[in-house]
Amino acid sequence: MKVFVILNPYANRWGAQRRRPQVEKALQAAGLQYELLVTRSRGHATQAAMEAAQGDYDAVISAGGDGTLNEVINGLVKASGDGPTKPLGILPIGTGNDFASSAAIPADLTAAVALITQGKKQQVDLASVNGRVFTNNCAAAMEPLVTIEAEGLQRLSGSIRYVVALIKALMKLKAWQMHVSWDEGDFLGPVYLLSVCNGIRTGGSFIMAPDARINDGLLNFVLIPEIPMRTVLA
Repeated sequence: MKVFVILNPYANRWGAQRRRPQVEKALQAAGLQYELLVTRSRGHATQAAMEAAQGDYDAVISAGGDGTLNEVINGLVKASGDGPTKPLGILPIGTGNDFASSAAIPADLTAAVALITQGKKQQVDLASVNGRVFTNNCAAAMEPLVTIEAEGLQRLSGSIRYVVALIKALMKLKAWQMHVSWDEGDFLGPVYLLSVCNGIRTGGSFIMAPDARINDGLLNFVLIPEIPMRTVLA
C-alpha cells in the first residue's frame, strides 16, 4: 500500500514536529510504502493534497490537527471535481483532533495506522461555505473569536489552550446581528454564537452538538442568542 503523508509540523505548537519520528515508525512498522511532506506555510497542505490526489497513491494521510485536516480535505475535493475523492487517512497529532474523535480515529498512532492498512473506510458528509468545504463545524461570533485567541497563546497546548482562549474571548464578546433560517423556522436578532456542526466536538473538549453524526446527511446547529453574561458563564 502506497500513501502520501502530509505533516503539519506546527500543529499543537510544534508538537507534531516532535512526533514525526513516532509517525514514521508507525508507518514503517505497518509495512506501508510512504512519501512524507512537511508543510511550510498556510495553504501548503491544500496544494500538496491536490497534487497527491493526481498521483498513484492509495490514500492521502493528514498528520496534524483539525486545521491541517481541513486544508487536506479542501485539496482532495478540488482535485476530484464532481467525482469521489482519493481515500483519506488521519493521524491525529494536533491540538483538538475533534473530527478524528467523531470519526472514531484512535489517538494511538499504531492503531490509527492500522485502520489505514486494513482499508477500513467510511463515507463522511461535507458541507460548503464561501467556496470552502468543512467536515467538523463552521461557526460565527464567539467560536471564531476563541480560535483567534488560541492562536495567540504561544506557550499553551492541548485542551487547556482552548479553555484559556474561551475565557479571554468571553471578556471581549459582543453580539452579532443575524438572520438565521433552517427547515423548521428562523431567528432574527443579536447572537453570541452560531455553530453549524457535522461533528460532535470542538476545541478539543467542548461537546457542541452531541447528536451530530458525520455521515447522516444532516447538519446540526447551535445558536446562543444575546443573553446576560452571567447566564453564558453558567
